[in-house]
Amino acid sequence: MSWGNAVMPDVVTQEYIKKNSASRDHSSTQQNPIKTQSLLNPQISSSRMSKASFCFLILSILVSLIHLSSCQNWSSFKTKHIVGSRNINCKEKLKYPLFFIHGKCRAKNTFIVESEKTVLSICRKAIKKRYITSPMKVRLAICQERKNKQCIYDIVVPNNSQICVLCHKGKPIHFQKEGKCF
Repeated sequence: MSWGNAVMPDVVTQEYIKKNSASRDHSSTQQNPIKTQSLLNPQISSSRMSKASFCFLILSILVSLIHLSSCQNWSSFKTKHIVGSRNINCKEKLKYPLFFIHGKCRAKNTFIVESEKTVLSICRKAIKKRYITSPMKVRLAICQERKNKQCIYDIVVPNNSQICVLCHKGKPIHFQKEGKCF
């Protein structure tokens, strides 16, 4: 068997056809060997099927990794937006795929410089998905990409301000903007 093309050599196929045609009714006409080869050789279709399945699996994994940057859940929110200090190395912090958009560096990312408990308190009453303005002002640090310099950041430290986040099941899942929601 040739593994590269997953096709049996002609000699083996010819012998297989001869053996199986001998056990059939001899009055039937001889079948087309090419058609018989693909019908009688289940390894061809299963091999091609397994290659297709493998390719589909790899493609699915790649798509899910790309999609990772837009995940909206509490865990990714914490990683993307909550830090303990305004002293942030933006280049180091934003180098991970979670911060990439369509394979490119994120132009801007806002970090909330508060405890997880404080940030969670913003959404404590939100059961259904909805935008909520924080009742208190929070400390922020913003990594802003320099103009015409991809993946090179400046840190901006605005005044404390309210923030708008998307909440779901009592937890923030998406940072919408600095300021009130609407």
